[in-house]
Amino acid sequence: MSDNNNNDNNNNDDNNRESNNKLIKILAESGVAGRRRCEEMILGSRVRVNSIIVKDLTYEVSDDDEISVDRQIIKIEDKRYFALYKPRGVVSTTKPTMGKRIVSEFFKKYKERLFYAGRLDADSQGLMIITNDGTFANIITHPSFQVEKTYEVIVAGKINPLKVLEASKGITIDKIKYAPFKFRVLGKGGRESKLRLTINEGKNREIRNIFEHLGNPVVYLERTAIGIVKIHDEEHGTIENGTFRELSSSEIEYFYEQRRKYMPKTKLKNAETLFFQKPKRDKKKRIRKPKRT
Repeated sequence: MSDNNNNDNNNNDDNNRESNNKLIKILAESGVAGRRRCEEMILGSRVRVNSIIVKDLTYEVSDDDEISVDRQIIKIEDKRYFALYKPRGVVSTTKPTMGKRIVSEFFKKYKERLFYAGRLDADSQGLMIITNDGTFANIITHPSFQVEKTYEVIVAGKINPLKVLEASKGITIDKIKYAPFKFRVLGKGGRESKLRLTINEGKNREIRNIFEHLGNPVVYLERTAIGIVKIHDEEHGTIENGTFRELSSSEIEYFYEQRRKYMPKTKLKNAETLFFQKPKRDKKKRIRKPKRT
């Protein structure tokens, strides 16, 4: 199992990163309690920042602030970022499930409260990102940040490329809208067909539902890449089935760059208009001086 602790892997002091975080988010990610319970703690005057009671649910803290609950100082966890190859049969949950393997079993040695950024159903296998950084997880899972996920898919029967092409433009199945996706046919035989799909959405069982609707049920599904993070990578090596590695600083920065790239800019543009717009010149009629006679 790959577990290299390189100092640059978790260097989160980049000047381009946001230094402030909401207090409630820090509490939840530090394992104090669930988000709802943390809200109750704040509203109940149990939370202090630098020894001052804070009851504002939108309050933001910096890395230098001291946070305490019931006067017990909370240690802010170091941010962790892992790429895991989830085996088939493992359930995408961190809660104990009777008789089933879960993704958190691979990270028992870590004290941080880790969670997954985008699930992968039990019948599927492949790449998952595991982290304790809520902002980072949101970048990966929210389609507005355009993080592409790549899958190798084998479906039953011989596919009709024209039907797949039509579905790839966006399709609605049982009142659920699925966004457009990219695909490439790798092989189509009489019994099975193989494709590579790239999507940036990720609704529950999305690929399975689409091909079931097309009459070609999925028999094998493997997620091979999330953004620039890949199972097979020349620089970082291959993540074997059931193993994981930490993300490099460049991989982490890629996702934050996606956030900066696709964050709404309307408010910023409005502010720039106020401060940088050239003032309009007053159009005054020129008064002609009378000609000398």
